Amino acid sequence: MTKHKEPAAVAVPQGLYRVVTGKYIIDGYSITDNSAVNLLQVHELRRLLVTLYVKCIVYYALASNKLQSWLTNETVRSTLDPIVANPRYADVDHLFCSTNDEDFDMNEMGISRSSFTEWYSLWISHCIHKRTERNTDEELNSDYITCLCFLLSLLGRRALGAASYNRHSNAAESFLCGLHALFKGDFRITCQRDEWVFADMDLLRCVISPAVKMALKLHQDHFAASDDFDDPESLYDLIAEHQTKLFISHEHDPAWRRAIIANTPSLLALRHMYDEGQDDYKIIMLNRMHLNMRVIKLNRECVRAFWAGQQQELIFLRNRNPERGSIQNARQVLRNMINSSADQPVGYPIYVSPLTTSFAETHAQMENIVGPPITVEGIGSAIRKAWTALRAHFGPSGSSSLGLQGGCGANVPPIALQQLSAMQPQQKQTTSSEMDDRASTTSAHVFRYLNEPLKSTGEPLVVWPSEEIRQISGRNSWYCQPMEGLMGRVMFTWHPNHPNRKLRSHIGDAIHLVAIPEMTCALVPVSEKGCSVLPPEKALELQSGENRKASYLFHSYASS
Repeated sequence: MTKHKEPAAVAVPQGLYRVVTGKYIIDGYSITDNSAVNLLQVHELRRLLVTLYVKCIVYYALASNKLQSWLTNETVRSTLDPIVANPRYADVDHLFCSTNDEDFDMNEMGISRSSFTEWYSLWISHCIHKRTERNTDEELNSDYITCLCFLLSLLGRRALGAASYNRHSNAAESFLCGLHALFKGDFRITCQRDEWVFADMDLLRCVISPAVKMALKLHQDHFAASDDFDDPESLYDLIAEHQTKLFISHEHDPAWRRAIIANTPSLLALRHMYDEGQDDYKIIMLNRMHLNMRVIKLNRECVRAFWAGQQQELIFLRNRNPERGSIQNARQVLRNMINSSADQPVGYPIYVSPLTTSFAETHAQMENIVGPPITVEGIGSAIRKAWTALRAHFGPSGSSSLGLQGGCGANVPPIALQQLSAMQPQQKQTTSSEMDDRASTTSAHVFRYLNEPLKSTGEPLVVWPSEEIRQISGRNSWYCQPMEGLMGRVMFTWHPNHPNRKLRSHIGDAIHLVAIPEMTCALVPVSEKGCSVLPPEKALELQSGENRKASYLFHSYASS
């Protein structure tokens, strides 16, 4: 009896994906968004936000280093004097109401100085006490400080009311419209009584603007720990802590991007969304933390099946419905993410990168480890460099007429002139017999700035071809000072506005590294204005028949 051997089972992946790594920890931001409309729908919550807004105005005003200059300013002083002299002063404005303002005086039908002092005197006293602890020798007039905080609170609340007044039928949306305008820094002074703030615009930039942003964050924290806001010490410490760890701004602010790049621990923004004729406001909170990710490997055939189904529905069936079935989200099969990664016109490559996209080669250290990427341009550049090196090494005569001499020092390895010339691209031969008259400059002036890094990024002004060339191009390698009338050959040139960073000059003139026969194993950096092209007969004397490089004569050189 013959036994038939069963074929070995072939393992075929049946699922959509398999988990390659279950725990892949990366540093990133956890994003949470809350609807601001729901949070401010209740009158009490809007009143709480205005109260925190006023307290933040008091905090930033008394914490500012310009407090004394504001109090002594003539315009500000002339505005404060009538209020200090009148304890019953009240500002009656239709923008103030008892619904949003805790210190609204029903007898005066406005916000009076006495009602403001009654509500915020404890907080103002605590902020003054904190300031005196930092500046023990400073003398403060409590009456003028209280009146200044009173005027700033009126200014801030009037700006909020003017931006949100009668914009929406819904009170919460109208309030958020004004809050978002102030959050972006759009302060519009419409009342004549607030024009005193133009005496110093830092009152808006350093007091009112950060107070709006901090009040929104404190309003968020109120839901977690409402008891801390009744204690001035706890509230003061909380604001000081947020200033060091939290960045608050709108998402279109350039400082928002810089804060993310700087790995700021927490960020907060107020986002305005307009969808289907409805205004919506989101409070976006970003917290930096270790995120636990999973690395998965997709089944190739499943991806092709999703793409084929989307092509059939979109291209062949002509279904242009934005809610078509092929792009509906199905998390268990990752349908939306896979279909979005397809090529156009099926996918959305503008918003979602392809599944095979990799940006690893853009990392600064990756090129040093695995080498540069292999491209057609890179291969062509390597061939051109090799051909240039061969031509520079052998030359028409098969040898070089300039030999090497000692004296470079132990730390600087000797470099032959043929090796240096291989780094400079072939230049056009000069056929003119007249010297080019140019303005004079000094090599010492040019080289003094070549070694200084940029203050903003720390990068050098120019990119040296190699470390050896940088070492022999300084004064430490010169055993004599270059004088006017010396002749040499150009080894390397930085050109102004060159597209390649390695060949770009930091000034509006070309900078040449010139090899002088009298200075062996040393290069002299000199600008193009400080040298001139030699006539052909003098160039032949210098180069001994090797007319491959443009030579220059120093016609005005003064070394310091």
